[in-house]
Amino acid sequence: MLPILFVALIAAILPTSLYVLLIWWLDRYEREPVMLLATSFLWGAIPAILIALVVELAMAVPLGLLLQPEHANTVGTVLVSPVVEELAKALALVGLVLLFRPEIDDLLDGIVYGALIGAGFAMTENFFYFISVGLESGWSGLAATVLLRSVVFGLSHALFTGITGVGVALAVQSPRPGWRWLAAPAALLLAMFIHFWHNFTLSATGSNALAFALTLVADWGGVLTLLAIAMLALRTEKRWVRQHLASEVPRALSPEHYRLVQTQWQRLGRVSGWLRGVGLQKAALQAQLHHTAMELAFCKQRRLRTLPTEQEALQAEIATLRAHLADLDQRLQQMSAA
Repeated sequence: MLPILFVALIAAILPTSLYVLLIWWLDRYEREPVMLLATSFLWGAIPAILIALVVELAMAVPLGLLLQPEHANTVGTVLVSPVVEELAKALALVGLVLLFRPEIDDLLDGIVYGALIGAGFAMTENFFYFISVGLESGWSGLAATVLLRSVVFGLSHALFTGITGVGVALAVQSPRPGWRWLAAPAALLLAMFIHFWHNFTLSATGSNALAFALTLVADWGGVLTLLAIAMLALRTEKRWVRQHLASEVPRALSPEHYRLVQTQWQRLGRVSGWLRGVGLQKAALQAQLHHTAMELAFCKQRRLRTLPTEQEALQAEIATLRAHLADLDQRLQQMSAA
C-alpha cells in the first residue's frame, strides 16, 4: 500500500509541476500575483474536487435507481461529470471576476487562471485514480494509467477550464454588451462539450482505436489552439508595453530600460548577468523597476477603468527605483576607484 501511495503521489505531482511552470512561463510581461495563481491552483485541487465529488455521488443515487449499474456508471461519467466538474472549476473564475476584475487584462490572463485551476483539479483526481488502479491492477496497470492520465492527456483539465477562462476574459474586456453576457456561458458550454467528448470517446466506446485517435485530436488540437491564442495575446501585450512606455522615456525610463522591458529574454539575461557580476542588490532593484514599468504599461491600457492616481504612483515608484540604481552605481564606482 505505501509504495503505491508514494508512486501515486509522485506521478500526480511531478507532471503537474511541469505543466504549471509551462503555464506560468506563458505569462511573460505582466505576471499575475502569485497569491492569486496559487489560490486558483488550490481551488482546482481541493474545493472543486470536493464539490464535484459530493454532487456526483448525489446524482449517482437517482441514476442507480433508474438505470442498470453499468449504464448508470456510463451516464455518470459521460454526461454528469463534465457538467458538474466544469461548473465547480468555473466558480473560481467567477470569484476572480467579482473580487479581482482588474487583474484580467486580456485572453492570456483567462487562459492562465483557467489552466491553473484545471491543473490543480487534474493533480488531485489523478492521485486518487492512481491509488485505485494500483490497488486493483498492480504496477502494470498503474504504469499504463500514469502514462495516459499524466502524459498523453495530462493537459486535458487545463484545456477544459482554459476555454472557460477565455470566455471569462472576453466577457470582462469586451465593450459589446452582447459579448459580455454571452462569452462566458458559451465558453463554459464548449468546455463541457469537449470534456464530454473526451469522456465519451475514452469510456463509452471501449478500446476502439478510432475513438482513441479522435480523443487525441480533440484534446491536443484544443491545447494547440489555446497556445496559439496565448501567443497572439503575448504579441498584443508587447505592443501595449512598447506603446504605453514610449512616453515615459527619458522622464521615467532610460532608453536602455525601455529597450529591455520589451524583450523577456533580454531582461532575464541582463538580470542573470547582474547576479553574476554586479551583485544581488542591483539585480533586485533592476528587476523591480522592470516589473513596475510593466505594471504602468498595463495600467495605462486599462486606464478607462482605473484611477489616474494609480498611474502617478507607479511613475513615482519608477523614479525612486532609478534614483536608487544611480546611487548604487555611484557607490560602486567610488569603491572601485578606492
